[in-house]
Amino acid sequence: RFFQRGAAVLALIGVAQLFMALHMPDWSDSSTAANITAPSKDEQSASLLVGFHTSRRSETTIAPSLEKEEQSASQRRAALWVDLANDTDFCSALMGNGFKEEVAYCVSRSNKSGDSSLSCKFNSVTGASVCRASNLLVDLDRVNCSHGNEEISDVEGRDEAEEMPLYSKGAFRLKCESTGQVPDALKLPDHFSPMFSAIEYAREEDDISDFIGCQMWIEVPCFIVTRYEYCNLYHTMTDWYNIYQVRHMLGLGEEVVSVIFFDGHSKGALDAGWQHVMGQGVAVSFLMALPARHTCFRHAIFVPPGYRSAIAWTSMRYPHGQCRDTAQMRDFANHFLASFGLLEEAGRAAPLQRAPNDTVRVTFVMRKNYMAHPRTSRSADRQISNEEEAVSAVASVEGTRVQAVSFEHISTLQEQMAIIAHTDLLIGVHGAGLTFSLFLPPEATVLELIPPGWAEKVYFNYTTAWAGLYYRTFPIGHASLKHHVDPSRLREVVEQVLQEDGGIGVLKSDRIEWDGLTSNARPVCTSVS
Repeated sequence: RFFQRGAAVLALIGVAQLFMALHMPDWSDSSTAANITAPSKDEQSASLLVGFHTSRRSETTIAPSLEKEEQSASQRRAALWVDLANDTDFCSALMGNGFKEEVAYCVSRSNKSGDSSLSCKFNSVTGASVCRASNLLVDLDRVNCSHGNEEISDVEGRDEAEEMPLYSKGAFRLKCESTGQVPDALKLPDHFSPMFSAIEYAREEDDISDFIGCQMWIEVPCFIVTRYEYCNLYHTMTDWYNIYQVRHMLGLGEEVVSVIFFDGHSKGALDAGWQHVMGQGVAVSFLMALPARHTCFRHAIFVPPGYRSAIAWTSMRYPHGQCRDTAQMRDFANHFLASFGLLEEAGRAAPLQRAPNDTVRVTFVMRKNYMAHPRTSRSADRQISNEEEAVSAVASVEGTRVQAVSFEHISTLQEQMAIIAHTDLLIGVHGAGLTFSLFLPPEATVLELIPPGWAEKVYFNYTTAWAGLYYRTFPIGHASLKHHVDPSRLREVVEQVLQEDGGIGVLKSDRIEWDGLTSNARPVCTSVS
């Protein structure tokens, strides 16, 4: 009797798994790519006016001699991103595809082609969820948000609350039946919670065109992003990593896609970076600039918030720091550098040919006042009171060439990235600018100047470890509203850093491959007082 009951339970589980396989959205890219259709001329004209792509990239012919190489690269990338991380590969789950727990919130009971679906996958390592919906309507008549993309000077003083969407019931509509699953606020935090509360499900007997009332269809996969602290390089980097991770996890790296900001933020200095992360042909637009009041999406992908990123501060805890020189981070960094044409200059396309007595390129980052967003006071904290004295102390170290920069006053991201690609030692007070450390040449070092009260903010200890770099900290003191750097002690520390491990920029023997997928794990993280 026991075995009979067991067999019955297994049979029920089998039936349930079969049902879910038939009705839940496919998390691979093959079905999505196959369903993208070519638009009519009218649709093409309409979509181009609003910055959307509604047709697939034209097929290209790969030369026979490159076929094997392309396949090998594709397989390596799949191993990095598409393949689900196993239970023992903690670092791949953190940086790659650790999204294992899947929940369906709405499924089609009739399995009709026009029906909708909604499901999410959760990564227990990062606390992030990525959600996918098919045949989704967004009703702008039930959304209250600023337009977005304005010049900062035109909206100076605007409250941030106006830039975050308020959704009424029915702002999102789906023709599918709710599974009864209650969204878990811990797994669907931040903007996911009000989004899910605003979803309205149609009945099976409703016609999707009548229920949804689509005025315009977006046929290509669309990544939906809600940004927090969008003008801060560190927080924007968490968004960039998230969307890169999700895009490749779903196997959509080579597909034509679109990005829509579901927020109403004004223009920012980092906006150009989205094209470099996603590709120059990818359309980026805003929620309130959708092509119609009732816009429908064949395939909508809800990207996790930056606060739930593999590289967010929430991931900076033990044992995440043990994931050193991760292959996924290197793939992301190499892609970003290549988009600026800086992969070779940063020494990532081939080993750096440098000797111990070569000049060490030092970049000293200075924090300056600037206006980042409508609410900023134009005043940056954690500035150095004796900048010239500190820079001169570093420049007096034999074998160094020092440049002092303020990224706030360098107009383009291209120029900023070029500086980083030619830096062996990056020095700066704790701040978002040190996030550029992710793109430093191999074997570079970051020397972080730590003001009083900031010793526990170990963000760049982790980022340098994940990027496979070397890291040091150096405490600095107060001087009124700014911070004083002891020049003689700073000089000693820089000399010490240059003497350790054979010198900065010297290729270590254990780095043997440069295809962006290998790993070594030797960054050093210490504090010098």
